[in-house]
Amino acid sequence: MKIIVVALALSAVALGHPTAAAAAAPKISGTYGFMIWGQCTAKLSAPFEEVLIPPISKPETDNAIREVDNPQPGLLSVTVGTMTLTPSTPNAAAGTVTGSNTQVGGGVVQVNNNGNPMQTSLGSISGTYSFTDATFTLVLHKGGTQIFAMSFGGVDDAGIAHSIYLVRQGAQGGNQYCLQAINATRQ
Repeated sequence: MKIIVVALALSAVALGHPTAAAAAAPKISGTYGFMIWGQCTAKLSAPFEEVLIPPISKPETDNAIREVDNPQPGLLSVTVGTMTLTPSTPNAAAGTVTGSNTQVGGGVVQVNNNGNPMQTSLGSISGTYSFTDATFTLVLHKGGTQIFAMSFGGVDDAGIAHSIYLVRQGAQGGNQYCLQAINATRQ
């Protein structure tokens, strides 16, 4: 039995199928098209007030919502664009990032006139990046430090990842009720 397991492991290596121990962080460089999904939970406040319930002949009282406040309308956004990742040295796990994007976004909830309508805006990206096999960190000139959990796919023979998948909690100024997910594909 031991001989079969060793033979299978050796044949997998010989055929180019890496084992879990052989997996390493890919190279990430070049221009990537990307889509970002952002979402923040809306927070509504609905104070209760005691009200009279019909019939008038035998009135009862109960709690009811009399007003709804919308102090935090939440956020829903989708951004598309391109970014160029340039390693500081060949094969480095850090470097500079530049790019441009278009974002459509606004509030999730509108109560009366309180809320943010959907809007389209153009933007740019500049800063630095670094990564490991499981995390990706962006330090943007506009936006500060953003740390994502990362997975990747489509690694070519040169070790370059053609697909990058990122997710983090705390987008929109560190709001714990927000998330951001990025799917990037090498051009």
